[in-house]
Amino acid sequence: ALSISFASSLLVPTIAQASMEPPIAQWKKQTVESKRTSLAYKRFEEAQQQVSSDTLIVKYHENIPAAVHRSLGATLKQSFPQLRYDVVTVQKGKNLQEVMKSYAKLKAVKSVTPSFTYKRLGSADPKADRMYALTLLNIDKALKLAGNHRVTVAVIDTGMDTKHPELKGRVLPAYNAINPAGAPIKDVHGTHVAGIIGANANNGVGAHGVNPNVTILPIDVFGGSWGASDYTIAQGILYAIEKGAKVINMSLGGYFSSPILEEAVKQAIDAGITVVAAAGNEATDMYSIPASYEGVISVGATDHKNKLAEFSNYGPSVDLVAPGVDVYSPIYDYAKGSSFAELSGTSMAAPVVAGVASLLLSKYPNLKPYQVEWILERTATDLGEKGYDLTYGNGLVNPVAALQYNMKNVPQKENWNDETILAKAPIIDAKEAYVKKGALTKPEEMHWVKMNVQQGESVQAILEGAESYDYKLVFRFYPEGKTTSEKPVQVNDGRAGEMEAKLFTAKQPGVLAIGVTDANG
Repeated sequence: ALSISFASSLLVPTIAQASMEPPIAQWKKQTVESKRTSLAYKRFEEAQQQVSSDTLIVKYHENIPAAVHRSLGATLKQSFPQLRYDVVTVQKGKNLQEVMKSYAKLKAVKSVTPSFTYKRLGSADPKADRMYALTLLNIDKALKLAGNHRVTVAVIDTGMDTKHPELKGRVLPAYNAINPAGAPIKDVHGTHVAGIIGANANNGVGAHGVNPNVTILPIDVFGGSWGASDYTIAQGILYAIEKGAKVINMSLGGYFSSPILEEAVKQAIDAGITVVAAAGNEATDMYSIPASYEGVISVGATDHKNKLAEFSNYGPSVDLVAPGVDVYSPIYDYAKGSSFAELSGTSMAAPVVAGVASLLLSKYPNLKPYQVEWILERTATDLGEKGYDLTYGNGLVNPVAALQYNMKNVPQKENWNDETILAKAPIIDAKEAYVKKGALTKPEEMHWVKMNVQQGESVQAILEGAESYDYKLVFRFYPEGKTTSEKPVQVNDGRAGEMEAKLFTAKQPGVLAIGVTDANG
């Protein structure tokens, strides 16, 4: 239920153009309600390493000259004109927080945050040589139901062994997102992930991948390091868009939200790319990034008995689960070269789902990302409590059922923009308390109301959501006489079953629209 009340209030001036919530505050918001507090705080200590001490991500309204960056105590490192971001390094002897404050005072700056680093989400535990996921998910039958359209899956990960017999002929030229002029650095993790998606079939070597007819686009964002920076991952995503990928797999993650990474993910989804990411290996219900971003298919891990892996994350941000314990696939062995191993992690579960998504797109190439997610969720094998639950999400990915799904039952998403909100959202008089109740049953569905407000008036909105789902509020303000809203404000401080609330104060007369949607699409 969404309840709204209306009152008169004084205006409160803003004091900075940039949002600078400390990254540790982001982390604490997530850990307060965690069911496994001791583990959460252990991860909290480890996560300090993910916050850069010398690199900032600057979002700008207007292009900032390199000389201005220098005058603020920073040096321009990399620009992303497609996303309107600059990556800068703080000059030696300068304090990072002080430099951030200097940027916040600049009118051309929209936001400034530290750069964050994300880690690969898989272990290195070589064991036997079997691929039980193929049998468990009935992949051979799924392959008979698949189509003939070629699908490219971008593997944004470590570098991989592109000459491995199981990947030979499957891979496009590899790209090094850190140093485009240099060669990617071969690694166990990226090779293993790529093999799960598309290792060759019928070559007398190893076991084939979920879709042995897929094309792999290798994108190295780690460069041999333990972590990958947010802006490097964003660069990898932009490259995947440029090269026409239809699916992106990211078996990596962290717990700090990065604006540049979030915008790159959105751009990929808007370009029609299905984005799949690992849910995290911390055995917690905290939201891993980028898996928990809206529109991303977040994947938890199960074992050969369809039980949640002891390391797998769970909770409202997880959409599906897939085999992720002792998964057999090609690797690059630093001593032996091309080899095989069983590894465990949500890193291994995500590419299973990415492979299934590629099978679906090989048959129905025009499916939108939200439709791919809808089909995979509607056809998943139910595990745990009946229906959707906070342990297994929508259940175990089921490629055969997905490929047999009746396309007539795939809904069309209603696109809400400024024009449709102003035309279709019901108008209410919020001078009296107003309550609206409803349900969300379609992909990315939104419910809107709008009201006229005068300068200095405030509207208090409270959202009470269903117990197992994470809903959020969206505010759009249209100044009087304008048909384009100011930057939307999204409120999602709570998680599943928790209340959301915001007091909105109008700086000028206009129309306020308030929307409700599921934070995970």
